[in-house]
Amino acid sequence: MRRLQSCIVAMLALASLLNDGEASAQEAQRMPFELVRALRAAQDRIAHGDASAQERQRQLLAAIGAQMKRADSAAWKDPRNARAAVIYVLSGGDPSVLQSLQGRGAVGGLEDNLVKGAIGYGLGRSADAELLLEVDARQLDPAMAGHVALVQSTLVLQKDAARALRLLDEARLSSPGTLIEEAALRRQAFLALAAGERDRFEVVSSRYLRRFGNSVYAASFRRQFATEVVGQKYAADAARLKRIEAIVAGLPISHRLEIYLAMAAEGVVRGKVEATIMAASRASELATPGSGAKARAELFKGAAFVASEELPAGVETLKGLDASQLDSADRELLDAALVLSDEIRRWPDTALLAEGMRQIEARAPEAERPIVLATAKALAAAQSLNSRVDQLLGGAVK
Repeated sequence: MRRLQSCIVAMLALASLLNDGEASAQEAQRMPFELVRALRAAQDRIAHGDASAQERQRQLLAAIGAQMKRADSAAWKDPRNARAAVIYVLSGGDPSVLQSLQGRGAVGGLEDNLVKGAIGYGLGRSADAELLLEVDARQLDPAMAGHVALVQSTLVLQKDAARALRLLDEARLSSPGTLIEEAALRRQAFLALAAGERDRFEVVSSRYLRRFGNSVYAASFRRQFATEVVGQKYAADAARLKRIEAIVAGLPISHRLEIYLAMAAEGVVRGKVEATIMAASRASELATPGSGAKARAELFKGAAFVASEELPAGVETLKGLDASQLDSADRELLDAALVLSDEIRRWPDTALLAEGMRQIEARAPEAERPIVLATAKALAAAQSLNSRVDQLLGGAVK
């Protein structure tokens, strides 16, 4: 409760600063660590869905930097303020603030690698930023540990994915319920999947979707989650797809619908028939009858049916759609799927015929081979047309 009260006091002071343009004598004495506490409060609101807090964060970063520069020397004798300056820079603040303090010897209580590394990170100097990797975040003040571990994970990501995953664990565990944890989980999920750790991907994704489903960044996470699931081996693994369904099952309907529609759209692009049918069917069940989402779900399902043994059901589904409920890209997909369905119904089994033609050609007298070859070319042309229509079907929703 005391911490919450301090956050509120600091935020009110900064609001006055921003509105009036100048700090009053009382506000000028506000401690830097209190100002950074207000910044963290704004960041945590972002993690829980307050879109307006993003603009508030930008304003706070500018205001805090200006007020830190005005703080007198006595303020920097308090180690909480020196730590606050590091947190400020690692949060995207002006690195010249910390650079100036270092030059004045005002951050002597902090580890040299921590200060120099933070300045290097803020200035985009990778060699200097890597000094942060010499710091053990677990030994730092809890208010700073998560920020440092999160930045460290970014620094090692390209060279050592396993270490990056460990550092993301440190970041989220040191800062529960904050934007630090939100960012760590968001990054950790897809890093684990890229490393082939599908069990870990599922656990982390489930945790993120439940803890931070309203985050300002959650919609982007859900879309990437859907894309990655369809693009990985899940699409060909019925048991894994069931696990994805279990992860999604407890989410709000709107979030489930968003994920399944994104999975179905990605499945059509990648030609993942089974995954598309599953996702589109779930989306259709969740969507409101007569809605655009319902039409999209049925479109994806019908398009997938056309490419499966359920061709007649696919054609019926596609012809029953109201194209006015679809956007231009989806209408292109509808047209392409209908063209493909017509061609499939007219074409013979070209693969079977081609094999038969090869056998006939092998046995045909020399004089008859031109006719056989001409027929083979016609079959090849039909297959080429099939391929072009397939490409159109996939490209319509890219």
